[in-house]
Amino acid sequence: MAELANHKYEVFAQAIAAGMSHQAACDKIGMVYQRANVARMCKKKDIAARILELQRASAKRVGITKDEIMQELAFVAFSKPDEPPKWSDKNKALELLGKHFGMFAQDEEKRGRTLEELIIASYELARERDRKRALEAQKTIEGS
Repeated sequence: MAELANHKYEVFAQAIAAGMSHQAACDKIGMVYQRANVARMCKKKDIAARILELQRASAKRVGITKDEIMQELAFVAFSKPDEPPKWSDKNKALELLGKHFGMFAQDEEKRGRTLEELIIASYELARERDRKRALEAQKTIEGS
């Protein structure tokens, strides 16, 4: 894919692919940062495809794969306290893994909840998921 026809979109895509925050990418193209605007831009097929293309090209130039990065982060994150990685390294690796797997809330109203509240909410979601699976299994058994 060639550069995007819209120069601002191309600069935005390059900034995101380079790891800049959405706000920094907006600043770079002179756009007022608003989550709705950024979400709209990132959903545009040409912009999303260009970001992915730039990220893949970068990874190819460096000669690493996503799996290798994930394995290394997991090694650091789950190493024992007496092994070489420092706690700050472990914490950062866990944060990056959590972000990759979408484990952190992005909505403003979800921020500021205590760890206890988040754990309770996750258990409630798991219970609800298990209840739905049990109902589906029961329907399957009854239907056979």
